[in-house]
Amino acid sequence: MKEETKTFVIMVKINGQEAIALLDSGCTMEAISPEMVQIVGLKVHQLTEQIPIQLGTKGSKSQINHGMKACIKIGTVENYHYFNVINIDRYDIIIGMVFMKQHGIVLDFEKDQVRMRGKNLYALHKSTDKYLQVCRQAMQHGKTSQNKKVTLDETK
Repeated sequence: MKEETKTFVIMVKINGQEAIALLDSGCTMEAISPEMVQIVGLKVHQLTEQIPIQLGTKGSKSQINHGMKACIKIGTVENYHYFNVINIDRYDIIIGMVFMKQHGIVLDFEKDQVRMRGKNLYALHKSTDKYLQVCRQAMQHGKTSQNKKVTLDETK
């Protein structure tokens, strides 16, 4: 993978379940995939008003229809946080700037490190065994869950 295309990815826990999290310095919200909601068995709430998602490309549109709260654990920090439920590709959750600022998460692009309150967090890289293991587990889960598609409304 080219240096300029690397992302900051870490393992977190959502209600005790390991999850792959993308740390996104250009995102102003936190999001969770419907698949992760299903895996963990979280209760989602339909929003009374749909919220448009503003993406960085012209003409791209999506909307947020559901949200939920979950316990997230990163390093030594564990607390309940609100997540928008949206379709996410390749990751279980996205952690945006709001959460990162609240919890002192720093993305050091020069050193290719993630720090939280001054302590390094273990960042996943596509070549690491842990990353590959988690991806394989996700693919296996995907094969078993393809037989039964669950909509967000069914998880209430």
